[in-house]
This record gives sequence, C-alpha cells and structure tokens, in this order.
Amino acid sequence: MKSDPPIMTISASEPYTPGATTAVLPVYNEERFIADALDSVLGQVDQVVVVDNCSTDRTGEIVMEYAARHSHLHYYRNPENVGSAINCRIGFQKVKTEFSFFLGGHDYVSADYVPVLKKVLQDDPKASLAYTYAHYVDDDGNVGPGSDQASIHRSASKNNVFRRAFAIGAYHGDCNLLNGLFRSCIAVPAFGKMGQYAGCDHLILFETALKGKLLYSREASYYRRMRSTDTMSAYMTRIVGKTVTTDAVNHAELDHVELVTEMRALLRTVECRNPIRRRFWHIMIDRVIDEGFLQARPEKRFFLNFIKFTKTVFGTDLYRRRETREKFLRDVHRFLRYYLIGPAK
Repeated sequence: MKSDPPIMTISASEPYTPGATTAVLPVYNEERFIADALDSVLGQVDQVVVVDNCSTDRTGEIVMEYAARHSHLHYYRNPENVGSAINCRIGFQKVKTEFSFFLGGHDYVSADYVPVLKKVLQDDPKASLAYTYAHYVDDDGNVGPGSDQASIHRSASKNNVFRRAFAIGAYHGDCNLLNGLFRSCIAVPAFGKMGQYAGCDHLILFETALKGKLLYSREASYYRRMRSTDTMSAYMTRIVGKTVTTDAVNHAELDHVELVTEMRALLRTVECRNPIRRRFWHIMIDRVIDEGFLQARPEKRFFLNFIKFTKTVFGTDLYRRRETREKFLRDVHRFLRYYLIGPAK
C-alpha cells in the first residue's frame, strides 16, 4: 500500500504579518460579558477586531472605551443585524496576521492561551489548528466541567488527510475546536464561506482538517459561556439575524443538506495517489456525514450499520470482537480492498 496522501506544508505569506496574532470578536448585545472577553486577550495578541452586529445595548460604548486605551483594538459596527455567520465573515476579512482565532463576546481565555497554542503551531508547520480544553461557564460565572473533544484527538492529529476528515465528519458535538488558534491563511478563506445554516461551524473545521493537522494542548484553557437563553431557536435566530419563524429543529435539519453537500464537495478536492484508498475513504466519510447530519443519528449508529453491511457482504462475524475505532477501520479497509481488487497474489 502506498504512503498516506501528501500534506501541504503551511507557512505564513503576504498579506499576513509573521508571528502576529489577531482575536476576532463578532458580538451582539454583550454588555454583560464583553469586558471579561477583552480583558482576557488584550495582553496576548497583536490585534483585536470587534465587529458589532448592530447591538441595542451598551456593547459598543464599552468597546469604544477600551479602544481609547488600547490602540491595537479596532471596533466596527454594522448598520443592521446581518446575522452571526456574516458577522464572522466580516471579522476575519480584516485579519492581517499569521495566526487568528474566534472569541465569543461572552467567552474568555486563560492568560497563556495564545502563547501555548502559537507554540504548538510553530513547532509543527503541517498543523492548521491548535485547540485546548473548553470549560463551560454559567451566567453567574461558575466554571464547571467542559469538553476536550477527546474522541477526535488521535485521528485529527494524523498526517492522513482522510483520517482527519473522518474524525471531523463523525463528530457531532459542540464545536469548541472552532475557538482554537488557526493559521490565518486557512481561517480567512474558511470563515469566508460561513453560511447562514445550522452546522456551518462543522464545515469550517472540515475544511481546516483537509488542509492540515488539528493538534490538542491541555496547557491552556478556553472558557465558553453556556447561557440560559441558548435554545435552538435562539441559535438559529443569531445565525440569520432575524427571528426564525419556522420550527427551529426542522429548519436546522433542512439546512444540514447544504452542509453535507458542501462537505462532500470539499472532500472531492483531496488528491490521493492510491485510487483504492481514495474510494474507500470517500465511502466511509460519505456514510458518516450522511448518517450523522441528515438522519440525526449518533456516531455509534454509523458503525453498527457499517458492521451490518460488511457482515452481509463478507459473511463474517469478525467485527463483533473489535474494540477500537482504529482497529475496526483497518479491518474494514482490508476487506473493502479485497472486495474492490480481489485477493492478494
């Protein structure tokens, strides 16, 4: 079997300032928490870009007070609410530094967040994103347990582009990786495609995984505010910038069709010298994103269905004893290779 697909070596190029970092804060009515967010990043980054989505509270006033004291903080205000997705696009269009990250206006980061994650990216030029543990914080500031997306650490850090794509395609939880530190040459075009539909953050991570490795570090922390008002309806309203009049859940499920279509289009752009491997991974990733996003089934359901499929084709109960995903994938790969090109000579 040939080696894994080649990985693009990522480096800073014009117009991005080498070694510099930008924090992008798309905000809307964040007067209660915006000061905490700004205080956590102003001393760590070279640029802070705040894009106000036409807030109706004191958010703009507070940010401008900070801007008067910090010359590297730049404040922009939209004349109308364009939705959080377009607001993110506007923010990342203003990035001119080698590294950048998305910070929610109600979130904050640890004091070593940028130095730690920047070192991770600088130590591995094949990495496109560095991320860390995400603590969940309530409205009153109480920090609770969070999520480190442990289920994808191993596969997302591989040189094999298909393993990384599979890891992101199979992951349907909170997209805390989106708040990691990106190489801007990847983040700017990826966020530039951010659509006004549920799951648009998954598309950004999927494209990022196709460009390079996603590396985890536990040495820093991201603090994500889980507000009591964060319902599905509120989520969809923020994305599109107006009240969602249709049933929010059905709206999100319909929009996933667009998400899956975009993910598949990106997948088709990946080159691989081995056509058998390419076809195998396309089958695997197609099935996992189809079952995960279009049929709203958990990740495990995909594996149960695929086991049933392979047992039907090959007439074996070998898969009953498989305990890890990686071992299972190797076995399925071997059997599909046999199925596609026949037994080894």
